[in-house]
Amino acid sequence: MIGIFIAYELYERRAGYTLRLRDRMRRTHDFLSNKWYFDELYDAAFVHPAATAGTFGRTVVESRFVQGFLIGGATGVVRAGTSFARGIQTGYLRAYALLLLLGLGGLVLYFLIVSS
Repeated sequence: MIGIFIAYELYERRAGYTLRLRDRMRRTHDFLSNKWYFDELYDAAFVHPAATAGTFGRTVVESRFVQGFLIGGATGVVRAGTSFARGIQTGYLRAYALLLLLGLGGLVLYFLIVSS
């Protein structure tokens, strides 16, 4: 009720008084008019650090670490493995049979050494 009475006095009965108050207390008016600079404080405390962290995550973590190391490393291993497999595949049956016999001989040798 007191607030309504003060507003009625200032705006209805004393027209123009608020303009004189604004001119006399310019800094206070600007401070209150800008909502106590809450938006600027919020931007400085939360929005800008979050945007900086997001930019860092996108440029460094995503592009260099994930794309470069994890994805690039995995594709590098696959490329090396397929290159090796392509190199040992001759297409000759005798080479495959020899490789099978060598593997079987290695397995027999392993079990002979372990069992003794």
